[in-house]
Amino acid sequence: MIIVVIGRAGSGKTAVSKEVCRLMNLPLVEMSTIVQGFLKASKEQRGQINKDISVHEKQDPDWLWKLVYDALQQHNFHCVLSGIREPYLLHKLRQLKQEVCVIGLEVSLFNRYSRLCNRDGFMSVKDFRNIDNGTKEKDGYVGDNELGIDITLTGCDFIVDANGTLEEVRQSIESALMTKRIILPQSVNIKNRNQL
Repeated sequence: MIIVVIGRAGSGKTAVSKEVCRLMNLPLVEMSTIVQGFLKASKEQRGQINKDISVHEKQDPDWLWKLVYDALQQHNFHCVLSGIREPYLLHKLRQLKQEVCVIGLEVSLFNRYSRLCNRDGFMSVKDFRNIDNGTKEKDGYVGDNELGIDITLTGCDFIVDANGTLEEVRQSIESALMTKRIILPQSVNIKNRNQL
């Protein structure tokens, strides 16, 4: 089982993914870690870092999928995958002979902006817009554009309103997983399971 958590910048993907990992007793695989590891290895091999992802795509259009596949394989295709933005990655995941459940997080613009300011420090609306659509460099690479995440969000099995507390989001996700008939581990609180 692969559970994918996607959302725009500041939607709480990491916090929600960690909660899903705890809930489902699965390891976490983060896209940012995969890409940063690749870019670091690329720098060590070539002595320079190609921050523009399109350079890698010209060399091998499937480079990102190969990285994701290797990371999933390390966990026997049982993990929570957080942070994909590219529609083709979701397409590739759906082609695996493995159950894939995709959770999308929707959060208001104001809440996402506030969360990013709390996490990264004050930013202008222009900086927020550039981070949101993936044109601003962050952690050594430039992300995909806004259209990519919009397309990817349309491929979710369900969308969760992540404006509330982590507990409220967890309950929504737990309910959605049960609706999709995904069996929750026995460690999940029985009282909460009966309330859903």
